[in-house]
Amino acid sequence: MFDREEVTRRLTAANIAYGRVSDLDDLERHPQNRFRKIDTPNGTVEALGRGAEIEGKVNSSLSVPALGQDNEKIREEFGK
Repeated sequence: MFDREEVTRRLTAANIAYGRVSDLDDLERHPQNRFRKIDTPNGTVEALGRGAEIEGKVNSSLSVPALGQDNEKIREEFGK
């Protein structure tokens, strides 16, 4: 039995199209990954960033609101 790298090498050498099924380890090691730091009420976490950037701009500060933080704004928006 051949491992995935050998099968990929053979298919590429034979000029045969193929697709790979990735697992979470593959996702974690992907060379195009960008991880972002996000502030939360319980501390900073690291999460996988967006797959695309808009004109090379990166949002420098990301945060998750605390529970109820925007209640008043939401009530005002919906007239309640």
